Amino acid sequence: MLAPLMMQLALLAGQVDGPPSTTARASSDAAPVRAIAQPLPPAAAPNRANRGSAGTRRPGSQLGRSPNRAGNSTTQPGRSPGPFGTPLNQPAPPTQPAQPLRRRGFTREEPPPGQLHIGGWFDGSYTASTDRNNQLPMGFNYRANQFLLQQNWVRIERGVRKDDDEASFGFLSDTILPGSDYRFTLPRGIFNRQLVGNHGQPNLYGIDPVRFYAEGYFPKIAQGMDVKLGRFYAPWGIEAVDAPSNTFLSHTYTFVYNPFTQTGVVATTKLNEAWSSQSALVLGNDEFITPGNQLKFSGNLQWDAPDRPDALRFSMILGSPRYRTRYHLDNLNLFELIYSLELNPKLKYIFATTFGYQTDVPGLGLADWIGYQNYLTRELTERLTAALRVELFEDYQGQRTGFAGLYTDVTAGIQIQLTERIRIRPELRFDNNSRSRPFEGHHSVFTAATDVIIRW
Repeated sequence: MLAPLMMQLALLAGQVDGPPSTTARASSDAAPVRAIAQPLPPAAAPNRANRGSAGTRRPGSQLGRSPNRAGNSTTQPGRSPGPFGTPLNQPAPPTQPAQPLRRRGFTREEPPPGQLHIGGWFDGSYTASTDRNNQLPMGFNYRANQFLLQQNWVRIERGVRKDDDEASFGFLSDTILPGSDYRFTLPRGIFNRQLVGNHGQPNLYGIDPVRFYAEGYFPKIAQGMDVKLGRFYAPWGIEAVDAPSNTFLSHTYTFVYNPFTQTGVVATTKLNEAWSSQSALVLGNDEFITPGNQLKFSGNLQWDAPDRPDALRFSMILGSPRYRTRYHLDNLNLFELIYSLELNPKLKYIFATTFGYQTDVPGLGLADWIGYQNYLTRELTERLTAALRVELFEDYQGQRTGFAGLYTDVTAGIQIQLTERIRIRPELRFDNNSRSRPFEGHHSVFTAATDVIIRW
């Protein structure tokens, strides 16, 4: 079933096996002058598929001020109706473990194990901004003062069975079909022509098969092991690519400028009631099968408090950190620590710190960055949740966002669950870079945004 679907997507999007040509990349780099301490190499292309270019973050790097952030999100949607997903102390089912801070967001029932299920959602947003055209290097809702169809998401899945002692097998396919978010999530090696299809610039809307994998669950290994083979979320982070898994409409810089997805094999194991782990062998970050692939390890170790909904998780992406100049590919390593704390049954706090780096970047040498994220959520009623997010993101050399300096973003929002299938997420956000002027020549930008998610 997955093969015919992928063939249809290829016909729609114009699949290519590798990145756009060097000429195409150069043409897409026509953008405002970058306020970076050290000029970045002209090869840096602001396209998601060119994420690895020197000086460019990912294919959605803001370097060229072009919104193509193809990155890896890290985990499946959260499993519980909590503010950010399964409370870290409630071990997730082995099918989607160690992704505690994501939330599925809607109160829909999970499809019966072993049965085919087709579903999805529509996510449309409007962002009012003090910028005129876009507020890059902000995240997915980057267009200023206009409507965006961010995601028309299609999910096809056959879940594994976890309620007996026999091994079970299934699969999942998640596709943006279409949506503007594809620019940020598209990996090197899939449908990359979309990133230069608009006179050398990215198409406004495009297609991305965000996740597709075969899955097996083996209940007799430890206390349950889940194995996935294909393209999956990278095992780190608090936020997620799929809109219903997030409390906020907008995203942090830490999320936008670190990997979204990885291709390879990942095993998630429940070791005991308190400990679980995730280990993956992958073909790099935000890459499909393409020239320049380099094996990396990614994974995490998670502890869930036995007597209260608190949890701690350490994640890493580890391998050679050398930038791949020949292929214009990032090759970052990443380390993250997340702590989740329930202050009371209605008030929850999450803190995360994420550090990434790579070496041998043309014109820079070492490139490193660090993010600190704070999330506070308060359940007001069964259908209304208020949230506050404060982030500090230091892009030391400007290699991730295109502008060096300390970014501060403060976001306040509410989440309104109108029905089981409809959610609205209005928010107010203020961003500042103390060193550079990334926002159309200004240090700061203020946005007021809202979206509506309709699940079908």
